[in-house]
Amino acid sequence: MILLFLALVQINLYSNKNTYLLGEDIWIRWEFVNTGNRSGYIEECNEFWILNYGYYEIEIIKGEEYFPIRKYFKMWDEEGKLVPQHEFGSPSVTYDGLKAMTIPKIVKIEAGDTIKSKPVNLIGAFGTLSFKGSLFGFPGYHIKPGYYKLTFSHRTKERGKIKTIWSDTINITIRVPVGKETKAFNLYKNLRIEGRYIKSSNPSVFIYADSIIRKHPTSAYIGSAMNSLSLFLFFKQEVGEVDNEFRQALRKTLNYIIKNIKEFSDDYIILDHTLWVIMRGESILGTSEERIREILLELNVPLDNHTEEHIGEF
Repeated sequence: MILLFLALVQINLYSNKNTYLLGEDIWIRWEFVNTGNRSGYIEECNEFWILNYGYYEIEIIKGEEYFPIRKYFKMWDEEGKLVPQHEFGSPSVTYDGLKAMTIPKIVKIEAGDTIKSKPVNLIGAFGTLSFKGSLFGFPGYHIKPGYYKLTFSHRTKERGKIKTIWSDTINITIRVPVGKETKAFNLYKNLRIEGRYIKSSNPSVFIYADSIIRKHPTSAYIGSAMNSLSLFLFFKQEVGEVDNEFRQALRKTLNYIIKNIKEFSDDYIILDHTLWVIMRGESILGTSEERIREILLELNVPLDNHTEEHIGEF
C-alpha cells in the first residue's frame, strides 16, 4: 500500500450579501483551507495591499527586469467582460524593494487548518462608474447595476515550486435603488462627494452620514454610511480641530447610536463600523479608554477580537 502525504490548499470566497444597491459597499473575505494530510505553504495575506496595490511579479524581457503588478481578483459581467480594477496609488518603493516584494513571505498552514482573511471592500477598487472624486483619498469607483462573477487567486508553495490556485466563483447582483432607498442613496452620494478630499474635515460629511443613520436606519446604505462616518472621525482625530458645535452634534449622534444599537447589530459588518464610530467619536470627545470599554460592554453586543485588541488605539 502506498501512502500519499499531500497538502491540498483550497480557497473559499464569500461576500457579505448576494444583492447590493448601486454604490453600496461590497465586503468580501476569503479563507484558505488545508484539506490534505500534511503541512502546506501559502503566500502571506495582507488584505489591504492585495486589493488596492497587488504584489509585484518579476519578468525578464530581453535581459532586463520588469515588475508588472499581479492582480489577485477577477470580476466579469454577464457578457463576460472584465470589470476594471483600479489601483489605490503607486507605492513608493526602491528597486531592491520591488525585488523583495515579488515573492511575499511564505507562511505555513497545517493539515486541517483554516486561515481566514479580514473583510475588504470592493467599492473603490472596481468599477466603471465613479462618485465625483474619491472618499478621503480612496478611489471613488463603483460598479454599475447588473450581474457579476468574482474569483480570487493566491499562490502556494509545493515541493519548492510556486503554484497559483483559484477560489470558487461567487455571484453578485447590483440593483438600482427604488422607493425610500432613492432618498438614502442621494444622501450617501452627497456624502461621498463632500468627503472626496483626503483628511477631509468637511462638516457636510458628518451631516449626511447622520441623516442616513437617523432617517434611514434600515436602509441598505446604513453600513456604507457608518463606514464613511468612521473614516471621517479617524481623519477628524488627525486634524485635531473640533469646535463646540461639532462636539454637541457628535454627542447627540453617539447617544442616538448607543440607544438604538440593536438597529445596527444584526449584520457583523455594520456592527463593526458602528463600534468604530462609537470608539473614535468618544475618543474625540475626550472620553477615557476605561469608560469607552465600559460603554462597549454595556451595549451587550458581540465584540470580535479585532475590536477588543484596538480599544485605546482608535
